[in-house]
Order: sequence, then structure tokens, then C-alpha cells
Amino acid sequence: MYQIILIPLIVGAITQVLKITIKLAKGQSFHRGILIGYGGMPSTHTAFSLSVLILVWLYEGIFSSVFAVAMVFTILIIRDALGLRRYLDEHSKAINRLVRELPNGKQNGFSIQIEKIGHTLPEVLGGAILGIVLTLLLYWLLS
Repeated sequence: MYQIILIPLIVGAITQVLKITIKLAKGQSFHRGILIGYGGMPSTHTAFSLSVLILVWLYEGIFSSVFAVAMVFTILIIRDALGLRRYLDEHSKAINRLVRELPNGKQNGFSIQIEKIGHTLPEVLGGAILGIVLTLLLYWLLS
């Protein structure tokens, strides 16, 4: 039963390493923020939450109350990645534009903020596919 904790952690770690690798391959420079940053391909949140959902289904069944809770949280996490955080992307872009337009000396500690914290549909789908495949593979290997 330890797999229900171990497998999602492994899935999350593999997905995050893949995301960092993709960012570096696209020419982004390595910095501390790249290790824990939001957004990007694939969605680690989606892969992790789907991993938990699949394992709850496999261990507890689709009609269990635990599965219902896992389903609700998975839907909320994916909805957040596609909705709220994408909305925050747009706010960050607008705020950054305003900060750049301030006259020199008037920025008073304002700094340019990260503009990419949400996910696109392909990024979420990539995380979903990766999460499902890795979870089933690890479940098969560790059971």
C-alpha cells in the first residue's frame, strides 16, 4: 500500500525533471526558479493529481468515497492550471507593462514578475498522458 504515496512522488519528480529538461533545451538559462517554477510542458500538477486518482481507483475502487474526493481535487487542480493561473498570467503581463512604463526612479521597489504560471491545454494533456502512463507502469513494476 506504500505505492499510493511513492508512485505519485516518483511521477511528480520525473515530470518536473522532464519539464526542466524541455525548458533548458529551448534555451532557458538554469536558475533556482526553474526547479520549482509554475507553467511549462508537461504539467506536473496534472501528472501528480492524476497519479493519485488512478491509484485510489486501483486500490479503493471507483465507487469509494476516497475516489470521489480524489476526483474532486484532480478536477480542481486541472481547472486551476487552465483557468485561474492563466488568468493570473494576463494580470502579470499587464502589471509588468505598467512597471516598465514608470519613469526612472519611480519604480520604488517594483520588480518585473513572472508572467507564465498557468498551463495551456497541450501542457495539461502532456501532464495527463505522462501521469497516467507512468502511474500504470510503476504500479505494474512495484506490485
